Amino acid sequence: MKIFKPLFVGKFILYLINKRIIREEHFISKEDRVYLNDEGIKTFLYHFDKNLEKTFHFPKYKRNISNKTLIKYECYNLINALLNNEDYTPLILKEGLKI
Repeated sequence: MKIFKPLFVGKFILYLINKRIIREEHFISKEDRVYLNDEGIKTFLYHFDKNLEKTFHFPKYKRNISNKTLIKYECYNLINALLNNEDYTPLILKEGLKI
């Protein structure tokens, strides 16, 4: 999960806020904490799923792949390294690659 958080979540949350997709009315405050309400959760998940379906050209695989496929491939690489007691080489995106 930590591998993908900087790639998808932070940038995605800023997108939702800057485009006013997630707004103040999507939040509730409880016990000094702030949470998404039911409508906010549905909105977030709907747009997050759409974001995972976006495709881009990935030079390593020499084809267009979706963000969801990228996550799946990287999970396979991690599982393979763990099962075979090998070093795991994390995904490194080159500067300028838009995902």
